[in-house]
Amino acid sequence: MTQWGSLGSGNGQFNAPRGIAINGSGYLFVADSGNNRIQIFDPNGAYVNQWGSLGSGNSQFNTPYGLTLNSSGYLFVADANNNRIQVFDPSGAYITQWGSLGTGNGQFNYTVDVAVNKSGYSFIVDGDNNRIQVFDPNGQYVSQWGSPGSGNGQFVTPTGIAVDSPGYLYVTDWGNNRVEVFDPAGTYVSQWGSPGSGDGQFMDPCGVAADSGNNVYVADRGNSRVEKFTITFSPAVVPLSGYTNPPTDPNHDGLYEDLNGNGRLDFNDVVLFFRNMAWITANEPVAAFDFNRNGRIDFNDLVLLFKEVSS
Repeated sequence: MTQWGSLGSGNGQFNAPRGIAINGSGYLFVADSGNNRIQIFDPNGAYVNQWGSLGSGNSQFNTPYGLTLNSSGYLFVADANNNRIQVFDPSGAYITQWGSLGTGNGQFNYTVDVAVNKSGYSFIVDGDNNRIQVFDPNGQYVSQWGSPGSGNGQFVTPTGIAVDSPGYLYVTDWGNNRVEVFDPAGTYVSQWGSPGSGDGQFMDPCGVAADSGNNVYVADRGNSRVEKFTITFSPAVVPLSGYTNPPTDPNHDGLYEDLNGNGRLDFNDVVLFFRNMAWITANEPVAAFDFNRNGRIDFNDLVLLFKEVSS
Protein backbone atom coordinates (compact mmCIF):
# COMPACT_ATOMS: atom_id res chain seq x y z
CA MET A 1 0.00 0.00 0.00
CA THR A 2 1.21 3.50 -0.77
CA GLN A 3 -0.06 7.07 -0.84
CA TRP A 4 1.00 10.51 -1.91
CA GLY A 5 -0.19 14.09 -1.74
CA SER A 6 -0.77 16.83 0.80
CA LEU A 7 -2.77 20.06 0.95
CA GLY A 8 -1.33 22.70 -1.32
CA SER A 9 -0.93 23.88 -4.90
CA GLY A 10 2.55 22.61 -5.70
CA ASN A 11 3.38 19.68 -7.95
CA GLY A 12 1.90 16.54 -6.41
CA GLN A 13 -0.16 18.49 -3.88
CA PHE A 14 -3.96 18.70 -3.90
CA ASN A 15 -6.93 20.77 -2.87
CA ALA A 16 -10.05 18.57 -2.76
CA PRO A 17 -9.11 15.92 -5.36
CA ARG A 18 -12.19 14.41 -6.98
CA GLY A 19 -12.10 12.13 -10.02
CA ILE A 20 -9.36 9.69 -10.96
CA ALA A 21 -8.68 7.61 -14.08
CA ILE A 22 -5.95 5.11 -14.94
CA ASN A 23 -4.70 4.39 -18.48
CA GLY A 24 -3.47 1.12 -19.89
CA SER A 25 0.11 1.86 -18.83
CA GLY A 26 -0.85 2.51 -15.22
CA TYR A 27 -0.53 6.30 -15.31
CA LEU A 28 -3.02 8.13 -13.12
CA PHE A 29 -4.96 11.28 -14.00
CA VAL A 30 -6.37 13.14 -10.99
CA ALA A 31 -8.91 15.97 -11.00
CA ASP A 32 -7.38 18.37 -8.49
CA SER A 33 -10.70 20.13 -8.10
CA GLY A 34 -9.84 22.97 -5.75
CA ASN A 35 -6.75 23.85 -7.77
CA ASN A 36 -8.70 23.62 -11.05
CA ARG A 37 -6.20 21.38 -12.78
CA ILE A 38 -5.45 17.81 -13.86
CA GLN A 39 -2.31 16.17 -12.49
CA ILE A 40 -0.64 13.07 -13.94
CA PHE A 41 1.37 10.52 -11.94
CA ASP A 42 3.31 7.45 -13.03
CA PRO A 43 2.41 3.95 -11.75
CA ASN A 44 4.62 4.53 -8.69
CA GLY A 45 2.88 7.80 -7.79
CA ALA A 46 5.68 10.08 -9.01
CA TYR A 47 4.52 13.43 -10.38
CA VAL A 48 4.71 13.67 -14.19
CA ASN A 49 2.77 16.66 -15.49
CA GLN A 50 -0.25 18.92 -15.05
CA TRP A 51 -2.46 21.38 -16.89
CA GLY A 52 -5.31 23.72 -16.09
CA SER A 53 -6.17 26.89 -14.21
CA LEU A 54 -9.32 28.65 -13.05
CA GLY A 55 -11.35 29.96 -15.99
CA SER A 56 -13.65 29.07 -18.85
CA GLY A 57 -11.19 28.97 -21.74
CA ASN A 58 -9.88 25.86 -23.45
CA SER A 59 -7.96 23.70 -20.92
CA GLN A 60 -9.20 25.84 -18.03
CA PHE A 61 -11.58 24.54 -15.37
CA ASN A 62 -14.07 25.59 -12.75
CA THR A 63 -14.23 22.62 -10.37
CA PRO A 64 -13.25 19.62 -12.51
CA TYR A 65 -14.99 16.56 -11.15
CA GLY A 66 -15.38 13.15 -12.84
CA LEU A 67 -12.80 11.74 -15.25
CA THR A 68 -12.72 8.83 -17.66
CA LEU A 69 -10.53 7.55 -20.51
CA ASN A 70 -11.74 6.11 -23.80
CA SER A 71 -10.15 3.13 -25.55
CA SER A 72 -7.65 5.42 -27.31
CA GLY A 73 -6.46 7.00 -24.08
CA TYR A 74 -8.27 10.31 -24.55
CA LEU A 75 -9.30 11.93 -21.27
CA PHE A 76 -12.86 13.21 -20.75
CA VAL A 77 -13.25 15.76 -17.94
CA ALA A 78 -16.56 16.79 -16.38
CA ASP A 79 -15.90 20.52 -15.89
CA ALA A 80 -18.69 20.92 -13.35
CA ASN A 81 -19.19 24.65 -12.87
CA ASN A 82 -18.42 25.44 -16.50
CA ASN A 83 -21.24 23.03 -17.41
CA ARG A 84 -19.27 21.28 -20.11
CA ILE A 85 -17.15 18.29 -21.05
CA GLN A 86 -13.56 18.83 -22.17
CA VAL A 87 -11.54 16.21 -24.04
CA PHE A 88 -7.74 15.91 -24.08
CA ASP A 89 -5.35 13.61 -25.90
CA PRO A 90 -3.07 11.21 -23.94
CA SER A 91 -0.43 13.94 -23.54
CA GLY A 92 -2.94 16.44 -22.13
CA ALA A 93 -3.34 18.54 -25.29
CA TYR A 94 -6.79 20.09 -25.65
CA ILE A 95 -8.97 18.46 -28.34
CA THR A 96 -12.58 19.62 -28.05
CA GLN A 97 -15.44 20.48 -25.71
CA TRP A 98 -19.23 20.68 -25.64
CA GLY A 99 -21.93 21.97 -23.33
CA SER A 100 -23.26 25.18 -21.80
CA LEU A 101 -25.56 26.13 -18.93
CA GLY A 102 -29.19 25.24 -19.54
CA THR A 103 -31.83 22.54 -19.77
CA GLY A 104 -31.89 21.94 -23.51
CA ASN A 105 -30.39 19.02 -25.37
CA GLY A 106 -26.62 19.16 -24.97
CA GLN A 107 -26.82 21.73 -22.18
CA PHE A 108 -25.98 21.03 -18.55
CA ASN A 109 -26.46 22.19 -15.03
CA TYR A 110 -23.46 20.84 -13.12
CA THR A 111 -21.63 18.16 -15.08
CA VAL A 112 -20.50 15.88 -12.30
CA ASP A 113 -19.33 12.67 -13.99
CA VAL A 114 -18.77 10.98 -17.35
CA ALA A 115 -18.41 7.42 -18.65
CA VAL A 116 -17.46 6.20 -22.14
CA ASN A 117 -18.44 2.81 -23.55
CA LYS A 118 -16.50 0.58 -25.96
CA SER A 119 -18.17 2.22 -28.96
CA GLY A 120 -16.96 5.67 -27.90
CA TYR A 121 -20.35 7.00 -26.78
CA SER A 122 -20.17 9.20 -23.69
CA PHE A 123 -22.75 9.28 -20.89
CA ILE A 124 -22.82 12.52 -18.90
CA VAL A 125 -24.30 12.94 -15.42
CA ASP A 126 -26.20 16.23 -15.70
CA GLY A 127 -26.57 16.54 -11.94
CA ASP A 128 -28.92 19.42 -11.24
CA ASN A 129 -31.02 18.59 -14.32
CA ASN A 130 -31.51 15.09 -12.88
CA ARG A 131 -30.76 13.29 -16.10
CA ILE A 132 -28.16 11.38 -18.11
CA GLN A 133 -27.26 12.70 -21.56
CA VAL A 134 -25.67 10.60 -24.30
CA PHE A 135 -23.28 11.83 -27.00
CA ASP A 136 -21.68 10.11 -29.96
CA PRO A 137 -17.88 9.84 -30.40
CA ASN A 138 -17.86 13.28 -32.05
CA GLY A 139 -19.64 14.95 -29.12
CA GLN A 140 -22.97 15.22 -30.90
CA TYR A 141 -26.10 14.89 -28.78
CA VAL A 142 -27.89 11.53 -29.14
CA SER A 143 -30.43 11.06 -26.37
CA GLN A 144 -31.20 11.47 -22.67
CA TRP A 145 -33.19 9.94 -19.85
CA GLY A 146 -34.18 10.88 -16.32
CA SER A 147 -36.31 13.40 -14.47
CA PRO A 148 -36.66 14.55 -10.85
CA GLY A 149 -38.26 11.96 -8.59
CA SER A 150 -37.89 8.60 -6.89
CA GLY A 151 -39.49 6.32 -9.48
CA ASN A 152 -37.66 3.91 -11.74
CA GLY A 153 -35.30 5.86 -13.97
CA GLN A 154 -35.76 9.09 -12.01
CA PHE A 155 -33.11 10.86 -9.94
CA VAL A 156 -32.54 13.28 -7.11
CA THR A 157 -29.10 14.72 -7.88
CA PRO A 158 -27.27 11.86 -9.60
CA THR A 159 -23.55 12.02 -8.84
CA GLY A 160 -21.64 9.18 -10.47
CA ILE A 161 -21.76 6.83 -13.44
CA ALA A 162 -19.87 3.74 -14.56
CA VAL A 163 -20.16 1.39 -17.54
CA ASP A 164 -19.29 -2.30 -17.39
CA SER A 165 -17.86 -4.53 -20.13
CA PRO A 166 -21.25 -5.50 -21.61
CA GLY A 167 -22.27 -1.83 -21.65
CA TYR A 168 -24.65 -1.67 -18.69
CA LEU A 169 -24.65 1.65 -16.83
CA TYR A 170 -24.66 2.19 -13.06
CA VAL A 171 -25.76 5.58 -11.70
CA THR A 172 -25.45 6.67 -8.08
CA ASP A 173 -28.73 8.43 -7.26
CA TRP A 174 -27.45 10.55 -4.37
CA GLY A 175 -30.71 11.98 -3.04
CA ASN A 176 -32.53 8.64 -3.22
CA ASN A 177 -29.64 6.69 -1.63
CA ARG A 178 -29.58 4.04 -4.31
CA VAL A 179 -27.84 2.77 -7.43
CA GLU A 180 -29.88 2.48 -10.62
CA VAL A 181 -28.94 0.19 -13.50
CA PHE A 182 -29.67 0.86 -17.18
CA ASP A 183 -29.02 -1.20 -20.29
CA PRO A 184 -26.80 0.17 -23.09
CA ALA A 185 -29.81 1.92 -24.65
CA GLY A 186 -30.68 3.69 -21.38
CA THR A 187 -33.65 1.48 -20.51
CA TYR A 188 -34.16 1.02 -16.78
CA VAL A 189 -33.17 -2.46 -15.59
CA SER A 190 -32.84 -2.58 -11.82
CA GLN A 191 -31.88 -0.75 -8.65
CA TRP A 192 -30.72 -1.37 -5.11
CA GLY A 193 -30.19 0.64 -1.94
CA SER A 194 -32.09 2.58 0.72
CA PRO A 195 -31.13 5.12 3.41
CA GLY A 196 -29.14 3.60 6.26
CA SER A 197 -25.86 2.09 7.36
CA GLY A 198 -26.61 -1.62 6.92
CA ASP A 199 -25.25 -3.84 4.16
CA GLY A 200 -26.48 -2.56 0.82
CA GLN A 201 -27.73 0.71 2.29
CA PHE A 202 -26.30 4.16 1.60
CA MET A 203 -25.98 7.65 2.97
CA ASP A 204 -25.17 10.01 0.09
CA PRO A 205 -23.59 7.58 -2.42
CA CYS A 206 -21.34 9.38 -4.88
CA GLY A 207 -18.65 7.65 -6.93
CA VAL A 208 -19.19 4.29 -8.64
CA ALA A 209 -16.91 1.93 -10.59
CA ALA A 210 -17.39 -1.40 -12.38
CA ASP A 211 -14.73 -4.03 -13.06
CA SER A 212 -14.57 -6.86 -15.62
CA GLY A 213 -15.68 -9.45 -13.06
CA ASN A 214 -19.32 -8.30 -12.66
CA ASN A 215 -18.46 -6.32 -9.53
CA VAL A 216 -19.64 -2.77 -8.80
CA TYR A 217 -18.00 -0.54 -6.17
CA VAL A 218 -19.89 2.36 -4.59
CA ALA A 219 -18.37 5.19 -2.54
CA ASP A 220 -20.84 5.48 0.36
CA ARG A 221 -19.79 8.95 1.46
CA GLY A 222 -22.09 9.49 4.41
CA ASN A 223 -21.09 6.14 5.91
CA SER A 224 -17.38 6.70 5.15
CA ARG A 225 -16.95 3.39 3.35
CA VAL A 226 -16.84 1.65 -0.03
CA GLU A 227 -19.35 -1.14 -0.70
CA LYS A 228 -18.77 -3.91 -3.23
CA PHE A 229 -21.62 -5.68 -5.05
CA THR A 230 -21.62 -8.63 -7.43
CA ILE A 231 -24.14 -8.13 -10.21
CA THR A 232 -26.46 -11.08 -10.79
CA PHE A 233 -29.43 -9.62 -12.67
CA SER A 234 -30.35 -11.37 -15.92
CA PRO A 235 -29.90 -9.32 -19.10
CA ALA A 236 -32.96 -8.61 -21.20
CA VAL A 237 -32.72 -10.47 -24.52
CA VAL A 238 -34.94 -10.02 -27.56
CA PRO A 239 -35.89 -12.44 -30.37
CA LEU A 240 -33.42 -12.69 -33.22
CA SER A 241 -34.48 -11.05 -36.46
CA GLY A 242 -37.22 -13.18 -38.05
CA TYR A 243 -38.00 -15.12 -34.87
CA THR A 244 -40.87 -14.79 -32.40
CA ASN A 245 -39.43 -16.35 -29.24
CA PRO A 246 -36.45 -14.78 -27.48
CA PRO A 247 -33.33 -16.89 -26.79
CA THR A 248 -33.32 -18.84 -23.53
CA ASP A 249 -30.76 -20.02 -21.00
CA PRO A 250 -31.37 -23.80 -20.82
CA ASN A 251 -28.77 -24.57 -18.14
CA HIS A 252 -29.28 -21.36 -16.13
CA ASP A 253 -25.63 -20.29 -16.32
CA GLY A 254 -26.44 -16.71 -17.41
CA LEU A 255 -25.59 -17.48 -21.07
CA TYR A 256 -28.30 -17.77 -23.72
CA GLU A 257 -27.22 -20.76 -25.84
CA ASP A 258 -30.75 -21.47 -27.15
CA LEU A 259 -30.71 -18.88 -29.93
CA ASN A 260 -33.99 -19.82 -31.61
CA GLY A 261 -35.90 -19.93 -28.34
CA ASN A 262 -37.27 -23.45 -28.73
CA GLY A 263 -36.25 -24.43 -25.22
CA ARG A 264 -33.34 -26.70 -26.08
CA LEU A 265 -29.77 -26.48 -27.32
CA ASP A 266 -29.13 -27.95 -30.80
CA PHE A 267 -27.06 -27.42 -33.93
CA ASN A 268 -29.58 -24.92 -35.32
CA ASP A 269 -28.51 -22.56 -32.52
CA VAL A 270 -24.89 -22.77 -33.70
CA VAL A 271 -25.92 -21.91 -37.25
CA LEU A 272 -28.03 -19.00 -36.03
CA PHE A 273 -25.19 -17.66 -33.93
CA PHE A 274 -22.77 -17.81 -36.88
CA ARG A 275 -25.22 -15.99 -39.16
CA ASN A 276 -26.17 -13.34 -36.61
CA MET A 277 -22.93 -12.44 -34.81
CA ALA A 278 -23.00 -8.83 -36.04
CA TRP A 279 -26.73 -8.52 -35.32
CA ILE A 280 -26.27 -9.89 -31.79
CA THR A 281 -23.48 -7.41 -31.14
CA ALA A 282 -25.69 -4.52 -32.24
CA ASN A 283 -29.01 -5.58 -30.72
CA GLU A 284 -28.53 -7.93 -27.77
CA PRO A 285 -26.84 -7.53 -24.37
CA VAL A 286 -23.38 -8.85 -25.22
CA ALA A 287 -22.95 -10.49 -21.82
CA ALA A 288 -25.79 -12.92 -22.59
CA PHE A 289 -23.95 -14.38 -25.62
CA ASP A 290 -20.32 -13.81 -24.67
CA PHE A 291 -19.57 -17.49 -24.07
CA ASN A 292 -15.84 -16.95 -23.42
CA ARG A 293 -16.57 -13.87 -21.27
CA ASN A 294 -14.06 -11.55 -22.93
CA GLY A 295 -16.54 -8.69 -23.28
CA ARG A 296 -17.31 -9.07 -27.01
CA ILE A 297 -18.90 -11.38 -29.56
CA ASP A 298 -16.26 -13.21 -31.63
CA PHE A 299 -15.45 -16.48 -33.37
CA ASN A 300 -14.23 -18.05 -30.14
CA ASP A 301 -17.79 -17.77 -28.80
CA LEU A 302 -18.99 -19.74 -31.82
CA VAL A 303 -16.39 -22.46 -31.17
CA LEU A 304 -17.44 -22.76 -27.53
CA LEU A 305 -21.11 -22.98 -28.48
CA PHE A 306 -20.34 -25.70 -31.05
CA LYS A 307 -18.38 -27.68 -28.46
CA GLU A 308 -21.27 -27.42 -25.99
CA VAL A 309 -23.74 -28.70 -28.59
CA SER A 310 -21.39 -31.54 -29.52
CA SER A 311 -20.70 -32.67 -25.96
